[in-house]
Amino acid sequence: MRQMKPDKFSFLGSVFIFLLIFYFTLFGFNALTRTSDFSDPDTMNFVDIARNITTGRGLSQSALGFNVPRFSATAEIPMPLTSQPPVYSLLTALLACAGLSCVTAAVLISVVCYGLVLLLAFRLSLKLYDENTALLTIGFLLLYEPLRNVSGVAFSESLGLLF
Repeated sequence: MRQMKPDKFSFLGSVFIFLLIFYFTLFGFNALTRTSDFSDPDTMNFVDIARNITTGRGLSQSALGFNVPRFSATAEIPMPLTSQPPVYSLLTALLACAGLSCVTAAVLISVVCYGLVLLLAFRLSLKLYDENTALLTIGFLLLYEPLRNVSGVAFSESLGLLF
């Protein structure tokens, strides 16, 4: 059996993976403590739905007519969720039941999904091409600002990329 010697790039690949883990630690800490922005109504609606799930009100939202083009002003609050897919809010509620706050859980899901998207992109590039291409793919995705922006806040886009 022929024994392969580790080449120079594999060492650099290991260093790159270490730096990537370090980056995600800082990215997650920064997103959870400083930069998470809830100025978009969708972000707080996801959190509100998760809070309703954890309090036993089911898939409902406290905002009357949010993202719904036609609604009755006499409808009761909480209103059933009909305008957004529930997976992100369900995962947020699941983490909230484990002891996290709904706000922290929502941001944590986005950060973890960002890491999983990069891991899947790395594995796909490695399977289709080689280690150089896989590392270059990760480098470019790390620099892709729209992906980074939606992964540090409570948006469902990074979760949606996994499917």
